[in-house]
Amino acid sequence: MQSTKAWLRKVNETAEIYKWSDKQTVFHALPKLAGLARTWYESLPSVNLKWKEWQRKLLQTFPDNCNYADKLSEMLARRSRREETLEEYFYDKAKLVSRCNIKGKDAVDCIIHGIFDTNIKLNAQGANFKSPNKLLRYLRNITMKYQKEVKRTPAPSKIPAVTRNNDMSKNNNFNNATRICYNCSEPGHTAPRCRKEPQKCTKCNRIGHVAYHCKREPNTDINKTVSTDEVSSQSTKVLLITAKGDSEYIYNKEIKVNGKSKAGFVDFGSQCTLIKHSIVKELNLQIQDDNLPLIKGFADGTMRPLGRVSVYINLDFIEARIEAYVVPDQYLSTDLLIGQNVTEMSEVVVYKTSSSLTLYSSNPKNNRTPIYNSNNVVVKDILSVAVTCEDGYTGWICTHGNTSFKPNEELVILPGVYFFKDGLGCIPIISFSGKEIVLKKNRLLARGCRLPTQTSAPMELPKEFEVRRMTLSDPSTAKVTKTPISLEMLNIGDDVTQEQKQALLDLLNEFRDCFSFDMSELGTTNISEMHIQLQDNSPVAYKPYRLSYSEREVVRDMVNELLENKIIQESDSSYASPIVLVKKKNNEYRLCVDYRALNKKTVKDSYPMPVIDDQLDRLSGKVYFTSLDLKSGYYQIPMAEDSRHLTAFVTPDGHYEYARMPFGLVNAPAIFQHMINKALGKDRYDLAIPYMDDLLSPASSVDEGMLKLRKILSSLLSAGLTLNTTKCYFFKKNLDYLGYEVSADGLRPGSKKIEAVASFPKPTNVHQVRQFVGLASFFRRFIPGFATIAKPLTVLTRSDVTWRWDQEQDSAFQTLKEKLVERPVLALYNPKYLTEVHCDASKLGVGGILLQRPDERSPLKAVAYYSKQTAKEEEYLHSYELETLAVVLSLRKFRTYLIGIPFKVYTNCNALRTTLTKRDLVPRIARWWLHLQEYDFSVEYRPGDNMRHVDALSRNPIPNTSNEDQIDTREFEVMSISTTEWLQTVQMTDMRLKFIKSILDSGRKDIQDIIDNYVIKDNKIYRKIGEDLKWVVPDGARWRVCQICHDEAGHFSIDKTLDKMKQDYWFPRMNRFVRKYVAACLNCAFNKTSTSKASGYLHPIPKGDVPFHTLHMDHLGPFVRSKNGNTYILGIIDGF
Repeated sequence: MQSTKAWLRKVNETAEIYKWSDKQTVFHALPKLAGLARTWYESLPSVNLKWKEWQRKLLQTFPDNCNYADKLSEMLARRSRREETLEEYFYDKAKLVSRCNIKGKDAVDCIIHGIFDTNIKLNAQGANFKSPNKLLRYLRNITMKYQKEVKRTPAPSKIPAVTRNNDMSKNNNFNNATRICYNCSEPGHTAPRCRKEPQKCTKCNRIGHVAYHCKREPNTDINKTVSTDEVSSQSTKVLLITAKGDSEYIYNKEIKVNGKSKAGFVDFGSQCTLIKHSIVKELNLQIQDDNLPLIKGFADGTMRPLGRVSVYINLDFIEARIEAYVVPDQYLSTDLLIGQNVTEMSEVVVYKTSSSLTLYSSNPKNNRTPIYNSNNVVVKDILSVAVTCEDGYTGWICTHGNTSFKPNEELVILPGVYFFKDGLGCIPIISFSGKEIVLKKNRLLARGCRLPTQTSAPMELPKEFEVRRMTLSDPSTAKVTKTPISLEMLNIGDDVTQEQKQALLDLLNEFRDCFSFDMSELGTTNISEMHIQLQDNSPVAYKPYRLSYSEREVVRDMVNELLENKIIQESDSSYASPIVLVKKKNNEYRLCVDYRALNKKTVKDSYPMPVIDDQLDRLSGKVYFTSLDLKSGYYQIPMAEDSRHLTAFVTPDGHYEYARMPFGLVNAPAIFQHMINKALGKDRYDLAIPYMDDLLSPASSVDEGMLKLRKILSSLLSAGLTLNTTKCYFFKKNLDYLGYEVSADGLRPGSKKIEAVASFPKPTNVHQVRQFVGLASFFRRFIPGFATIAKPLTVLTRSDVTWRWDQEQDSAFQTLKEKLVERPVLALYNPKYLTEVHCDASKLGVGGILLQRPDERSPLKAVAYYSKQTAKEEEYLHSYELETLAVVLSLRKFRTYLIGIPFKVYTNCNALRTTLTKRDLVPRIARWWLHLQEYDFSVEYRPGDNMRHVDALSRNPIPNTSNEDQIDTREFEVMSISTTEWLQTVQMTDMRLKFIKSILDSGRKDIQDIIDNYVIKDNKIYRKIGEDLKWVVPDGARWRVCQICHDEAGHFSIDKTLDKMKQDYWFPRMNRFVRKYVAACLNCAFNKTSTSKASGYLHPIPKGDVPFHTLHMDHLGPFVRSKNGNTYILGIIDGF
C-alpha cells in the first residue's frame, strides 16, 4: 500500500502529462480510491470540491504516519529470496528505497546490500555503479546468463537431494551456475545429482577420471592390509585422509615434534594426524593400541594404524599437544602428516596466499590487540597508514583486516601479518569510494593477535601489500598526512587579493600543526600546568546525579572520547564531584562537572586580567585586524600530577579525573591568561593583544600582518597550542572585539553592547511609556536637563491626559535613547571598579545591565545593556526559572568583562540567593547554573520597585537575530510540550465538542445553552466562566491535565491542584474528578504524612502447622462484569 503523498504525486504527474484540467483530474483520480479510502469517499455528504481541496482533505484524513526509521529498517531488512529473480528483487527493493528518499549512489548501495549471493554482491560493489538503472542492466545480464546455463544443464535425476544443516545450503540459486560436476565436468550441478555413469580409474581405483588420464601408479598394497569383511564388521570411526608428495609444495612444513625438527605435510582433507613408526621409535614415544579406528585414503585402500601417540608440536605459530596415529614408514612420504585435529582447532587461524601458508594461534588472550590510527590521514585509492597498538609492543601481529561499508567511506583494511616496533607499524588501506576519506586519529581500524616474538618474518607477504614502496617492517618511514587547510575553511577580509590569500593559505599549511580540526589533533602546552591549592583537605564527595538511560549512553560515549584523547583518566581519588549534561544550541550535549563545592575551598589565584582600555589603546593607526581563537583552550593546559585527584568526578558508570584543565574551576581563567601571556612572551606587546583565548593582531598592511602572523604561529607551535580555524578571522577591516567595534576609523561601542537600548521599541501605550521613563530615570543624574527632555513623555503618564504620540513625544524618546548610549551614561569598563549586574525577566523577555562605579559613594554608570525575547517554550517557565535564565544569559553576554573579577548580581527574585548553596537543584536549573562556575560573584536581592531600569528591558526586548543567546529549556518542562496545540488537537477528536463546535459555527439559535456558555476563539472551544474564558477539556484529556497540574507541578493538595486547574481549564464535575485523582496518587499516599490518628496494631493469629489450617480472606468489588459473568475478586491467603 503506497502512502497518500506518493499517490497524489503520481496523480499530479499524470495530470501534468495529459494536460488535465481541475475537473478532469478529479474525474479520473477519485474513482481509483480503494479500500478504506473508498469507504471514506462514499460517506462524504458532499463531493463538490476542487482538486486542491481534495488533496488537502486526503492528507488530513490519511496522513503519512510512518516513521522514517521504520521505513529505513524495513528497506534494509528486505533481502533477495530464492524463489524470485534478481530483477523482481530489484523493483521491490527500489520501491522501498524510493520511500526513504534515497537516490543515486546511495540507492545503489542499499539495493546491493540486500543481494544474498556473495559473488554477485561483491562484483556489483566492485563495478561502482552510479545509478540504479545501471545496476538493473547488470542484474538482468546475470539473470540471462543463469537462464542460458540452466538450458544447457541436463534435467536433474530423481535421486533425492541431500539436506545440509550449514550455511551453504542457504545460498542463492544463482550459485548453481558456477557449480561444476566432478563426474562429468559440466556446470550447473554437482556429482551426486549427475545422471551420467560414475567414472572410475582402473589403475588407481579412484572415482572422477579414467585410466587414460591417471597420473598415479597403481597401489594395491594397502588394499591387502584389511579385508573387506573386516572393514564391514568394524563399528569404529572411519577417517578419510589424502596426501601429496610434492616436496616443494607450500603445504610442506618444518615441524618440531617434542622439540625435534621433522619434515611435515599439512593436509586439510585428512581428519587425523599420522606419524611414521620410525619417528615414534626415535623419540621413544609410548604407543597405545586400544580402540583404534580404521583408516581409508591410501589409493582408496583401508588399513588399521599401529597405534596412537601423544606428541607436543610446534607448527609455525601453533604450540599444542595432539594425538597422532602411527603408520608404517612406507605409507608416508614425510615424517608427519597434519590433519584436521590440528587445522580445525578453534584457536587455529590459517592464512594462505599463492606462495605461502601460515598457521597461527588466535586464542582470546592474544587476539584482542586493537590497532589504532596514529594520526589524522587522508586516504584515496590506496595508502599505507601509520598505526599504533597498546603497550609499545615489538613483534608481529596478524590481523584479518576490516571492511567499512559506510556511505562515502567504503574502505578495506588489508589482512596480513605486520611488524610493529615500540607499538608503531603501518597497514595498507584501500578506498573504494573514489573520494578522499579522512581517518581520524585513534580510530580503531582492526584487531589482531600477537605472534611469538622469537621468530623472524613469519611469511612472505604478497606484492600488493608493498604499498608506495614502503617497507612494512619499518614503520618509521610512514608519512603522516593531515587534512590540509583550504580557502573555504578560512574567514578572510574582502580587501585581500587572490595572491595574498594564496600566500596566507601557504603560511597556514606550513604551520598546519598549529590548527586542530577535532579533539585528536588538540595541542598540549609544555609551558604551564594547573595546580589547585585548597583551604582544607576534607574531600568533596557526592553521589552521581541521576540520568536517564539515553543520557547515560551519551555520557558513556563522551567519556570514552575523552579517555581516547587522554583528556581524562580513570581515578581512585577520594574526591568525587557530580556531572551534569548541558544541551548546546545545536542539540548536542556538553559534559559539565559541578565544581561548586570544590571552588569554595580553592585558594583564589591573584594573577591580573588585562585592562581592556590599555589593550585597545594599542590599536591606534591600524587598518587590518586578525583574530585568532584557541581550540578548546582549557583542554590544552595539563593538570599537575598532584592536583589531578582533586578534579575527580563520578558518573553512574565510573570514576574519572582530568589530565587536562577542565571547565568550571574558579582559577581556570587566571591560569589560562597567565599561560597565553607566557606563550607569546615579550613579543606580545608588538604582535598581538591576548585576552583569554582571543588573540587580536593589528597591522598597517597585509604584508606586515603576514610577518606578525608567522611569528605568532611560531610561538604557538613552540608552546604546543592549536587554533580553531572556524573561529579565526584574517585581515578584516572591522571586527567585534571585547564588546567594541574595532576598525581603521577608531573604536566605538559594539552594536551588541547598546542594541538593547538603541532598539527599544517605540511606546504604543501609557504602560510602555512608564517603563521607558523608568529606565531613563535610573541614569537621570548623568543626563543634563533630564526633566525638560523627558517632560513630553512624563506628561503622558498622568491619568488626566489623553494618549497621543506626536513629533514632540517622538523627539523626546529618540533624544533620551541617544543620551543613554553615549558618555557619560555609557562608561568605559574598568576592571578595578566595583561591578554589578542587574537582571530581570518576564514572559516577554529577559534583560541585564552591566554597571560600575569607582567606590561605594559614587553613582553607578552603565557599561553595557542586554535584552532578549523569550522563546516560545520559555514563556511557560516558572518565574524563578525565568529569573535564573536572565542571570545566566546576562553573565554569559558580559563574560569578557566579568571573568577574573568579583562582582554582585542583583535580582528581584529572593529565591535565587540560595541557588548558589543548594545541593539538589531542579535538573534544568543545575544545567544552567553550571555555566557560571568560572565567575566569582554573589547574588543580592532588591525589590522590584528598585529594578525598574532593567525591568524595562525585559518587558521590551529586542527581537532575536541569532541563536547565540539560546539555552536549552525544553527538558523537564511542566507544560513545554505545547499544551495549546495538544489540547486543540484532542478537542477536535471529541464527539461532544465536535457537536458543540458545529452548533457554534452554523450560527443556530435553537440550542441556547451552548450559545450562552461556549465560544470559539482561534479555532479553540472555551467555556464562559463569568468574564473569563477557560479551555474545555475533553473526556480523554482529563487525566493528562490532572497529571500536568498535580504530578508535574509538585504534588500539591486537592485545593491547590483545583485552583491551578481552574486558572486555565474547565470540564463538568471537575471538583469530584480532581479529588478522586489526588486521593489515588501513590506518591502522595506514600510520602505525605497523615494528620489523623495513627492506626493501632491488629491482633496476630497464630500460624498452623499444616497447610490450609488458617485462611485469610477478603473480597473486592463489584467490578465490570467479566466474560464469565464474574463481578467480585476473592483474595485468599494461606496462613501456613
